[in-house]
Amino acid sequence: MKEINSKARLNSRQKEFARLVARGDRPVHACYSQVYKVNSERTARAAGGRLFASPLVAAKVKELQDASDSTAVMSLEAKRRFLWEVITTPIDEIGPESALCQSYSENPKTGQVTVKTLDKMRAMELDAKLAGHFTPEEHTVNANPSLLEILMKARNQS
Repeated sequence: MKEINSKARLNSRQKEFARLVARGDRPVHACYSQVYKVNSERTARAAGGRLFASPLVAAKVKELQDASDSTAVMSLEAKRRFLWEVITTPIDEIGPESALCQSYSENPKTGQVTVKTLDKMRAMELDAKLAGHFTPEEHTVNANPSLLEILMKARNQS
C-alpha cells in the first residue's frame, strides 16, 4: 500500500465525493457526476474510478464509513430530510441514478421515459408522524360502532 502524504489535503469537491460514496446509496460514477457536474456516464465512470482509487479519497471514504457504522441507525433529522426530498423533488429531476427512483425505463422508439418514484403522499404522512402532528386518539378507529354509539355521538354533536 502507498504511503499517504500527511500534508496533502482533500479539496471541498473531493470531500463531498467521499461523503457521497461513503453513504453507499449510489454508484461511484453517479457521485462523481453529481459533484463534478459531468453529463457523460463514460467520463464519470473513468474519472470517478480514478478518484475513488486515490489513497487520500479512499482513506476519507473508509473514515466516513467507519464513523457511520457506529451510528448505524438513521437519525430523525436524516429521515425527515429524506422525506422532504421525496416530497419536494419534481419528477423531471429524478433520473435512473437518483435515490428517489424505484424504476426507470425509456422507450427507444418514442423516447418516452417512465419513472416510478416513492409515494409523495405517504412521505408527507410519515413526516407528519415523525414531527408529532398526530395524536394517538386520531388513529383510533372503531370499525363496527354500535347503533347506540352512533346515536350518542350524534346527540353530543347537536
